[in-house]
Formats: sequence, structure tokens, C-alpha cells
Amino acid sequence: MRSISFQPEQEKRLLEFGDWLRPVSEAVYGTERGIGLRHYCGPSTVSKDHRTLYLYAFGRPGDLFLKGLHTPVKKATVLRSGRVLPVETMIGAPWNGVPPTVWIPVPEEEADPYATVVRLDLDGEVSLFEGAGGAIAYN
Repeated sequence: MRSISFQPEQEKRLLEFGDWLRPVSEAVYGTERGIGLRHYCGPSTVSKDHRTLYLYAFGRPGDLFLKGLHTPVKKATVLRSGRVLPVETMIGAPWNGVPPTVWIPVPEEEADPYATVVRLDLDGEVSLFEGAGGAIAYN
């Protein structure tokens, strides 16, 4: 069998990546492409049963926002620490079928130096608003 060797810096980076990946592996392995940038401003993945959404945030995440998610969020959890985060909804246009914006504040101490991953347990399969919004012309 052929032996493979790495430069010390490459080996260090691979080991660091492995350390990051272990606690968030459920968001990577066995998942599918997530929701588009129209709904969340960052990468995401979804579980095969489409009932769990994983949001990736780089740097200091601060607040995460999701637009157009019809499916209610039952729980939001930081994967690395297991900390449960509050989930709030703001403004929508239910008379037009537009769901409210989902707001998830992520405390600074939960920021991961590589990428913070937040797991959203949904009350059903992912369902997104795909229509067009518009201004209210008459009241």
C-alpha cells in the first residue's frame, strides 16, 4: 500500500478541519442542498426528511434571519455546544400568503472561528414562499 505524507502546515489544517467537523457532522453527512440565498443569506443544508434545516454562519454571526419560511421552527440549537437559542418571528403578510421573517439571535460566545452551525427543528417539511411580494397600493 502506498503511503501518503503531508506538509506540516497541511496536516495541521486537516486536523483543525476534523476538529470542527466532528460536532457538526450531522449537518454535513447525509444532508441535501439547503434553501437559497433568497431565503437565507448564507450556506445551508437540509436533512433527507426535510424536517431539519442547518444554517452556516461565518465570523461573528450575530442575528440570523430567514425569509419566506412557511414551516414553523420548533427549536434552534447551536450544534457545537447544544445551546438552545430563542426563535422569534417578525412581520409578514398572511393575507398575501407571505410568512413572517424568522429571527434567531446568536450570542457572541457561540461564534465558532470557522463556521457556526445552527440546527433548526421544523414542525413539518421545509416549505418556502416562492411568490413575489409587493407594496400595498390601497388601504
